[in-house]
Amino acid sequence: MTKDTDADEDADIKWPTMYKVESQLPSATELFLRSFNEEVIDMFVFWSNNYATKKNRTENIIHEEMHSFIAILLLSGYLPVPRRRMFWEQRKDTQNILVADALSRDRFEFIMQNLHCCDNDQLDTSDKFTKLNKIFQEYAPYWKQHSVDESMIPYFGKHGCKQFIRGNPIRYGYKIWIPGGK
Repeated sequence: MTKDTDADEDADIKWPTMYKVESQLPSATELFLRSFNEEVIDMFVFWSNNYATKKNRTENIIHEEMHSFIAILLLSGYLPVPRRRMFWEQRKDTQNILVADALSRDRFEFIMQNLHCCDNDQLDTSDKFTKLNKIFQEYAPYWKQHSVDESMIPYFGKHGCKQFIRGNPIRYGYKIWIPGGK
């Protein structure tokens, strides 16, 4: 085959569109709501309030607080601090005004203590992920078609997370878990 015939064959192939770029980028709130739909937020609010009631805590969690709570958790993964409470301190180097204005520290701690996504009285003891099954079913309805595999990222420097696996083609490096298909 020559280069000209290869180019002709490629021209006949109709490649699917991988994604559509919108003319206007969505706001941070729109992206958040695409990731955490209202059914999941409703589930968190309902079961967290149910758990708080069982523990004789009278305050109810509302949807807006749950949105703020999850957003703070996402932000804390991006802006780590040694202690979670440092987001609300008055020191300039640790205080985060977005976090402090969105939810008070005590309210955040209350939601953290009562966060639940299922009923603890009706747990399946044979299933290790019974508390998270509803979330798995919501976000991964095709879980039977997926698998998880381990992979090594080669690294020869000094680091505490580096591993050595004898008999592996990549013996030194970081072991990570990656999604796979059928």
